[in-house]
Amino acid sequence: MGLHIDNLIEKANATFMLREIFETDKIISKLKQSLENFNFIEFDKCKKIHLIGNGSSFTSAKSCEIFGKEVFDVDIEATLPSFFDAEKFSKDSLLVFISQSGETKNLLKLSDLIGSNNKLAITNSEQSSLSKNCCKTIYLSCGQEHSIASTKCVSAEIFALLFFVSKVSKKLFPEDNFAQLVRFLDSFLQDREKLLLKISKIVCNLKDFETISILNGKFDDPIAKEAKLKITETSYIPTLQSPFEEYLHGHMAILNKKSLILCFFNQSDLLNQIETLKILKTKYKDFQTIGFGQESVFECDYFIEIEQSSNIFCEIFGKLLL
Repeated sequence: MGLHIDNLIEKANATFMLREIFETDKIISKLKQSLENFNFIEFDKCKKIHLIGNGSSFTSAKSCEIFGKEVFDVDIEATLPSFFDAEKFSKDSLLVFISQSGETKNLLKLSDLIGSNNKLAITNSEQSSLSKNCCKTIYLSCGQEHSIASTKCVSAEIFALLFFVSKVSKKLFPEDNFAQLVRFLDSFLQDREKLLLKISKIVCNLKDFETISILNGKFDDPIAKEAKLKITETSYIPTLQSPFEEYLHGHMAILNKKSLILCFFNQSDLLNQIETLKILKTKYKDFQTIGFGQESVFECDYFIEIEQSSNIFCEIFGKLLL
């Protein structure tokens, strides 16, 4: 067992994906400094914000949409490029285009179609076509991405969007929340070997499984969708994502095969989420569970705790990195 864990850690350390995950704290810290010098004043008069992106960038947009409405009280909507109705775009709205490369074709096509100056690009490429097509650009400065799971860029996109929305919101928001998030990421990632050891021990004890389910609450929904996307494209294991309450309505049929369930628990709805897990255990036997959250849930076979914090951003980013 010990040798197997050592091999897992050695293999993990050698992967681009893991190395990029452990660069996230430095990327976010650098991005925060850049955003503090960014001029957001010209966007203050915008009455509605449209976030446009594909793939992982759409995940970032959906995550910001939830926080924008629930925390910042901003009229904000995340949309896929093909779903956006350009004819209904008003002059007092803002379009935010999100693309890691800045060369996503359907984003560029939509950007060309909208002649308004109210266009902001969020991209990792300074010389991108998207940057040249928008009046202002937030550069993520994540460096080159080598792995499929673009954890650095997704984390940076979400951070940039949250910071931006907090600035254009009329609702006062303590800036220390962002400084606290930077400190949390530094603390969360600094003991790399300890974190890898815990995860590797869980991996060693898992039985063979044919499917994966990811269950989540409201604030975790975009992160859970990102987890589904990345697990599917890196492992090719059939993966389903669902809110806890929806899983009982047909989705749980996937448990007729050997399965693994990843549970993203939220303190605000913890009792109902645990109840869902108890119901599943009365109906199906051949599945294992790994929980993620601030407090251990005994109904799970394994649990990875995220440092307790009143700042919900910390919990969301912790789950994203895990």
